[in-house]
Amino acid sequence: MNSSGKGRHEVERLYRNIFDFSPPDVKGVPEEVLYDFTIKALIRGTPVTAEELHEWVRLQTDNLTS
Repeated sequence: MNSSGKGRHEVERLYRNIFDFSPPDVKGVPEEVLYDFTIKALIRGTPVTAEELHEWVRLQTDNLTS
């Protein structure tokens, strides 16, 4: 999956197809973090809560900057 707009659209569409609703608001989420997290949610087979997404973003952003 690439970080282009097309790649982001594909990830969001896949999420909607599996869980029958859109992922939490992802505006401002770094794309590399979004893809990794969304793929993990798809693999585990359960939807992502907004809280999980924001905690994951915080952890991954901390890892990227350290």
